[in-house]
Amino acid sequence: MLSKTWPVLMVPILVLRQSRWSTRLRLLFWSLVVPLVGILFYEWLFPGSLTPMLRRAARAGSIPGWWGYSAVLNVLVTFTGFGGGAYALLNQMGRWLALLLAGLVIWLMRRQHPLYTFMLVVLVLFAFVPNLGVQGLSWIVPLAIILGYWNELGWYTVGAVAYMWTAYWGIHLTDGLMVLLPKSLAHAIIQLASLFIWLPIVLWLAQEVRQRDILPAFFHPNQHLERTDS
Repeated sequence: MLSKTWPVLMVPILVLRQSRWSTRLRLLFWSLVVPLVGILFYEWLFPGSLTPMLRRAARAGSIPGWWGYSAVLNVLVTFTGFGGGAYALLNQMGRWLALLLAGLVIWLMRRQHPLYTFMLVVLVLFAFVPNLGVQGLSWIVPLAIILGYWNELGWYTVGAVAYMWTAYWGIHLTDGLMVLLPKSLAHAIIQLASLFIWLPIVLWLAQEVRQRDILPAFFHPNQHLERTDS
């Protein structure tokens, strides 16, 4: 758990909401002290684990080419040989672009409800990183529940189930697709299956940007929490 870096995104959201610098500094201090104590305690229990832990936290993420737009480009390059340069560039820079956009969202939404800002940041990361792993799909769920995004969560959940069923049956838990199909085709199906959930994420983010519902209200009428915190 100490290698999971995504909760730190809440720190700048809360810091920017504070009007006094003394409060900001105290918040930053305790935000650093608590995980630092945990990390040092873990190092005391298991000597020599500090460097691998920090290295893993800095490199957190799955393999590019199996999620969202990077999956589409990966399939295109694999079967046509076209776009290899753009694919390599996006795999290298996509994570930094996503972090830059997340920082921009944190700044622009600094007066909004902190949980709503946090949800938008997670949506931006999910939409723009080239290497999201399936283990990260749960990040958005508690935020959507608290904020009342039941319809969006419904579309998200259906997409997640379809994606995870394909991925786990196809390669992770069994090699079902590998048995039935050539390896390259099986990989392409699993990679493109990420669109089942990536596209609802993009539409969800787009409707928040446009302030207009895009996803059909099929699962539940929404009762969203007010975006601006009083």
